[in-house]
Amino acid sequence: GGGPPALPGDAAFNGVLDAAVRARAYGDAWDALELLLAHGRRADKYFVSILTKSLEASGDRRWVRRGISLVERFIERQPGDVDEIVFNSLLNVLGHVGDMPRLRQTLARMGEYGVPPSAVTYGTVVKAYGRARDIDAVLRAWQEMRARRLGVNPVTCGCVLDACVKCGHLDRAMAIFQDMRLQGLHKNTVLYATLIKGLAKVRDLAGAVHLYREMRLEGVPCNLVAFNSLMDVCVRCGDLRTAAYFLDQMMRMGIEADLITFSTLIKGYSHTGEVDKALALSRELKARGLRCDEIMYNSLIDGCAKAGRVQEGLAVFEDMLQSRVAPSNITFSILVKLHFEAGQVAEAFRLVEEMASRYHCMPSRIVYTVLFRCCAQHGGTALARGADLLCELAARRNSKLIDQGMVSAAICGCAQHADFDTALRLVREFSGGVRRGNGLVSQDCLRALAQALGAQGGARGSDLLEHLRQRPLPAEQLAQVQAALAEGRRRAPAAAAAAGPTAPPAIAYSPWASLGGDCAALPCAADVCPHFLAANPHQPGPPVVCPPSAGARAPAPTEAAVAAPAGAPRPLA
Repeated sequence: GGGPPALPGDAAFNGVLDAAVRARAYGDAWDALELLLAHGRRADKYFVSILTKSLEASGDRRWVRRGISLVERFIERQPGDVDEIVFNSLLNVLGHVGDMPRLRQTLARMGEYGVPPSAVTYGTVVKAYGRARDIDAVLRAWQEMRARRLGVNPVTCGCVLDACVKCGHLDRAMAIFQDMRLQGLHKNTVLYATLIKGLAKVRDLAGAVHLYREMRLEGVPCNLVAFNSLMDVCVRCGDLRTAAYFLDQMMRMGIEADLITFSTLIKGYSHTGEVDKALALSRELKARGLRCDEIMYNSLIDGCAKAGRVQEGLAVFEDMLQSRVAPSNITFSILVKLHFEAGQVAEAFRLVEEMASRYHCMPSRIVYTVLFRCCAQHGGTALARGADLLCELAARRNSKLIDQGMVSAAICGCAQHADFDTALRLVREFSGGVRRGNGLVSQDCLRALAQALGAQGGARGSDLLEHLRQRPLPAEQLAQVQAALAEGRRRAPAAAAAAGPTAPPAIAYSPWASLGGDCAALPCAADVCPHFLAANPHQPGPPVVCPPSAGARAPAPTEAAVAAPAGAPRPLA
């Protein structure tokens, strides 16, 4: 007759789906599934679970959202065909994308559809909660798993310990591990490696060494992950001798070092300025057929800067380019510091100017922050050129590069080096004057400058107050600046008698304090603190941490504390 052509049957639709899945043509496979569901055909749950797992490797969030919606539609349309595998695959994807509300809904739907969650299900959910840093949800899932008697074993416990560590609750992980120890279920390499990794995060070398000793006594094999974590905690605590001991132990056990091993040790030796050992490790790494990554190159260049080895640092950068490893803003911030360490101010500015055109990397706040900090420390023509660049950047249309830390660094640097005319010009530029930088001069910076002007004497202090009155500055803040100016004038005679007439005025303000925590104590421009990176999430960087606070754990033990055998070779010594 003249009716519409008959649609293919279920078998034909699933045949197309099967062919696309086998060919890993997942785009075509999702299109086929969408068409199948739109025409009321029954999809094969086997293909749906495979397609769902394929979403884990996709970085396209729109594509992943579409896939999740299609899987949910399949579950609604064919409740009788849905099993634990489909649900677990969907839960895993939801955990990867961090959609916790949807994950909880899916977990609840399993009960509604009569699909009981298994130990694998709870392991998947616990991992997701760990990524989301939700310790309460982790512990709830753990209690539910135990209440259901779903097989508390090293695998499920490993998921829970790892989630607790990710959430920053090492104490909870230790408590759960103690329960396992009482049940005799603790003799597992992964469990120990997970706890050692957590101890590395809190720089507890004594605790990590204790677990290592326990592993040896209990006869638990120590694998590459455990040794890498042990060396990581040594590096974080600045104990490179003990790190070398663990490397030696690892080699004695016939465990081959990998890229993480080399990266950890290179970072450690570079941070302590032992650049020859770091460079030797990089050569050994290449000899083994491994390839340096950006973080490793950054560590090497930073080590050269700390040791004042400018030519070696530039040679490492050239090797980085030859190896086709793209430098980032972190790399260039370290190179800026390297040039300043050698007094090569012009080269540092030229490097920043050429970043976009020559190296195809647009300079970001990280680079400019380091540049202005170096200018502030160097003084002289560098500081004047930095102040000019600061104003030039602020004048650019839609420029969002300038922040309070940069401006404060430049102003305090000017005051430190007694360049008060430039300091006052920057205050006028960035405190509601010519530029659009309203509020970029902090109150602490104004007080520090006023105190320095008071100690210097003359009319500049009055000029600063007059500008701030016209701004206008709130009365309370203006009074604080006036008090700082008076304090500087009061201290001036005593300071002159104690330090001599040529001594620069003391500056009581650190422009880095605004970054938070212990960041004012950062030892070098390369150590960009995590608080700064948090405000600039698009800038990757090395895993640098702030110096330990007063509440940090006890210092790491010496090599003798881990009972190194007498006469044991000292790698890299």
